[in-house]
Amino acid sequence: MDGKGKRRFRNPKGQTAVCPDNHVANGFLRTAFLPRLQESETLQACEQYPEMVAGFFRSLSLVAQQYGLKLRPSVSLGYPDCIAIALSGLRGQLKSKGADADEIRLVENGERVFLAKGESYCTGMTLYYIPVVPIYDMLQGPTDRHIADLVLSVCAYLYHIADVPYYRQERSYLFSMYEMIEEWKLDEDDSGNIDEELLRETEHAENIGDFIEGRLANPENLDRFRERVDNFQGTSEQDREFWELADKFYALYQQYPDQTIYSRIRDIQEIEDFEDDMDERVIRVDMYVSFFASSKGTLSDILIDSVNVDLQESCLIEEPTIYIPFDETGLGGETLDFEKRLFPLMEDLIYLLNNYK
Repeated sequence: MDGKGKRRFRNPKGQTAVCPDNHVANGFLRTAFLPRLQESETLQACEQYPEMVAGFFRSLSLVAQQYGLKLRPSVSLGYPDCIAIALSGLRGQLKSKGADADEIRLVENGERVFLAKGESYCTGMTLYYIPVVPIYDMLQGPTDRHIADLVLSVCAYLYHIADVPYYRQERSYLFSMYEMIEEWKLDEDDSGNIDEELLRETEHAENIGDFIEGRLANPENLDRFRERVDNFQGTSEQDREFWELADKFYALYQQYPDQTIYSRIRDIQEIEDFEDDMDERVIRVDMYVSFFASSKGTLSDILIDSVNVDLQESCLIEEPTIYIPFDETGLGGETLDFEKRLFPLMEDLIYLLNNYK
């Protein structure tokens, strides 16, 4: 609620010239303008503002204690200016101490106003792309059907519950990237320079993608998740690794049956201030988390290169974020435990699928 507003542009015609009746001294230079709280109009309309001010300054004192700051609340300024100038002073002192002032946000929750510290799960600029061609290969093999069923249950959880995008869905980011590559190669085809191998890989990725998505869409794979984990029988090291991973995914599913990769993705404007024309330069979570065809082959190399080039044009990234309040309530104790477990598990799944033999 303390973020910057949209830019206002100057009138190209300028202001109408006005000559004062009397000589005016340098009064402007002696005037101090208070920081503007963007949502002050909303806050002013609230009848409970005395309680809001009291809650805010209790929260402010906790921030000052934690960071060793010396703040002088200006309650006499009136509401909401007292909050605006206190927030400005807080950020100034935090910056002088080398702390990240942007981590401290002003939060409105009903009729309460308080300060909170933002905490994000860092995804490390990693592409969490889960390959499905290895799953298809498991299903075709005579000895690995037990692993395939286990992996199908894991991926069904990611598909149905965690809401991981699938590259054959037209609304997905990777669908557009694969389509762009295919159109590019068809244009080359018109010029007589066709890459037969790449076109075969593209057709292969589409057919297998549709086949595996049909399996994942079948609710049986999610319904039998526990049964497959409990009854899994395997003797090889590869069997053990897949079973341990599936067991961890199932435990996560049981503890967080409704959480998705989007559950704690905040509007990027809540976290960073940027101009309107930069809105398209944000890396959304569905751009770096997705099912895709395979990490092997020419098509995969072109895809990853294209994604990297596309995302390098972006300056901000959506990551799971929570706000921990500086007050006595705790507001339910929201944590990033789900994300801290999900993303490493997806990374392990990708590794095992890419190294499946």
